[in-house]
Amino acid sequence: MQDCHPDDVDWTYSITEVSANVYMVRAFDRRSGRSIEMTGADPDVLVAECRRDIRESPMDRESDRSATSNN
Repeated sequence: MQDCHPDDVDWTYSITEVSANVYMVRAFDRRSGRSIEMTGADPDVLVAECRRDIRESPMDRESDRSATSNN
């Protein structure tokens, strides 16, 4: 399954069941090419953890500062 989250418009999420009740979530930033992969039993939790890591990423914080300073 591929999906986009409305708050992360540049990121695409892929959820794959890699074994019985074991999921891999891959978040891919279409703009920069960065990606995050996580594996676990609950795909919703994995997506939430990916989103948290994206928000806490130093690269994203730097781009947020640039965007607000240009306004």
